[in-house]
Amino acid sequence: MPEQARLMGITGAVVARYVVHADGRVGEVQILNPSAPPVLIGAVRTFLEGCPFIPSLVNGNPVAVRVEQPFVFRQQ
Repeated sequence: MPEQARLMGITGAVVARYVVHADGRVGEVQILNPSAPPVLIGAVRTFLEGCPFIPSLVNGNPVAVRVEQPFVFRQQ
């Protein structure tokens, strides 16, 4: 949860579609619900751009995979 969103009481969900490339880096990030709060969209983009993934394997070889994932932000 971004600190700014927490302080402002902003909650919601961001649905992202992205590609995890064979080297584990993330690219081609698309936000599927652009009406989500901008602070939450920014947090998802920042997370995905800085998060190394372990790539999927097919026959022992790393491959790129397209992922669609919701990120839910709520107050605790």
